[in-house]
Amino acid sequence: MFTRVSKTALVQKIIRPAMRAQGMLPVMQRSFTGIVDTMGLLEAFGKEFDFERDNYEAVAEKADFLRTKGFAFHETSDGVTMILSKKIEDKTFEISFKSRQPGHESEGYSLSDDDDINEASYTDFTVYITKENKGIIYECTCLNTEVSISQVIFNNNIENFKKIPVTQREEAVYLGPDFVSMPEDIQKSLSNFLIDSGLDQETVAFVEVMSLDKEQRLYMKWLRDVETFVKGSEIF
Repeated sequence: MFTRVSKTALVQKIIRPAMRAQGMLPVMQRSFTGIVDTMGLLEAFGKEFDFERDNYEAVAEKADFLRTKGFAFHETSDGVTMILSKKIEDKTFEISFKSRQPGHESEGYSLSDDDDINEASYTDFTVYITKENKGIIYECTCLNTEVSISQVIFNNNIENFKKIPVTQREEAVYLGPDFVSMPEDIQKSLSNFLIDSGLDQETVAFVEVMSLDKEQRLYMKWLRDVETFVKGSEIF
């Protein structure tokens, strides 16, 4: 069955030097000469791509997880969004999540007790439990398979709801109260309903790992696309 162990190495191998992570641009110290260092760029990108490719480890348990849990998995090569979906009796259970970069702790960066946990450590995802285009929407965050629910929304037109930009939803539809402000018995019953509908620990682990896997695949594609563009651009 699926475990998080298979992707631990992946997280550790995605290296983002501190200088780049902080947005520092040492190249700005160079004087303008009018000469484009094409070979230097291609060499740097080529080495980085080779490193990522050689250290990439696909999620070996992906097929077994999908078959065992009965999920269909949807993604596009260029898109950041991934979707898990399946039918449960007369309802559709769907999880939507995106690629994410690993947190600093995955790169040898230690957090002090006073530091906030890096946001990149978390995985945000949305669960849709629908019937005839109506249903309940859970806005969630997870870290090490621990799930926090921030919002529980009911909507009569789920497909229309999905089209509303996240930043505009609060003004467009009623999103319900903050989850933590609800009575404890309501929180517990909604949490149990989510679990009973199909959100178990293995599924959460899969979401976390695939979000990192997708990020590395997109990063490798970006490296190769830029390299190919520079090689084929006449201005260089």
